[in-house]
Amino acid sequence: MNDHFEQARPASEAPSHPDAQPDPPAPPADPAQTASDPPAQTGRADSYGNGMFSVVALSLQGASHEKKNIPCQDYCNYLYIEELQILVAAVADGVGSCALSHWGAYTAVERALSFLKEALLAPGEDGRPRGMASSQEGGRMMREAFSAALEAVEDKAAEMQRLSYSFQSTLTVAIYDGKTLLYGHAGDDGIVAQQADGSYGMTTSRMKGEEASSVCPLQIGPDKWQVGVTINEDISGFLMATDGVLDSFVDSAAHHSRVYYPFMESVLYPLCADGETPGENARQVLDKLRETLLSDGYRRQVTDDITLLAVTNNLLMNNGVRPVFDQKKWDEDTAAYARQVHEKLYGTQPAAPPQEPAA
Repeated sequence: MNDHFEQARPASEAPSHPDAQPDPPAPPADPAQTASDPPAQTGRADSYGNGMFSVVALSLQGASHEKKNIPCQDYCNYLYIEELQILVAAVADGVGSCALSHWGAYTAVERALSFLKEALLAPGEDGRPRGMASSQEGGRMMREAFSAALEAVEDKAAEMQRLSYSFQSTLTVAIYDGKTLLYGHAGDDGIVAQQADGSYGMTTSRMKGEEASSVCPLQIGPDKWQVGVTINEDISGFLMATDGVLDSFVDSAAHHSRVYYPFMESVLYPLCADGETPGENARQVLDKLRETLLSDGYRRQVTDDITLLAVTNNLLMNNGVRPVFDQKKWDEDTAAYARQVHEKLYGTQPAAPPQEPAA
């Protein structure tokens, strides 16, 4: 082994050779390789409007992504516009097969929120902030927010010198004034809302592709985006969730998107409980949610990334009708649906009895 080495000299001092060619310049750094991951939403809890609103939000890396060392592809966030007493919230789930979809989800959420804040605060004809002047105006505003989010994702792809395909994600956005819920939606996330009269159900519908495991993301375009508003419905609280959580408490469309209310109840009512300050309630709910969603039992059941965002109007929740959930009827409906599926697959013959093990 030769321990001697020659120290590199500056190019101006290097010996010349008539046939020598200068070294090629080093290739530029790959922006996608040098960029750090986007900020993660590991948990927020707040109270706004003198205790009118309580809100919690968190996105957690799923067990399957932990094993494969894949970043959490979910993201969520919210903001409160004090001048209008309006809360704006958004969730997104990066498409699993897209390598930079975690950047897509983050970018889509943040741009949708910032756009809507600007639009809602923009002065109207009377010089005051527009807010949600009408459902038609609100719907147009939401579509513009989705277009702005899509453009921001495409700009991020160009900045990182990657195809925009790699940044695909879902996007679900809500604007809430304490009663009315205006929403935009693309993908298999969802919003599940409760009304002051005690009724509850999915506000959005899952947008799936032709294949069972495929999804219609933000990039599907304006013609397919769902935009809507609740009319004559006093929304007292709602959950926004990506499919990892949503599918664990809301059935498929084939089973009428039934909502397992005990899960919803376990989040909304502690969030607006009497006897505590709303801000402290929100922080306690966030801690409990994190404990539940990170438990071994839940993570065995749900291996996907996990996002949940919950909002309550504390006055409406506490003074409204509390739903009564019929567990027996739920179990009966579940069994009936299982029989129906079995008959469609195998006919009316009962399943064969299990064979005795060989002696």
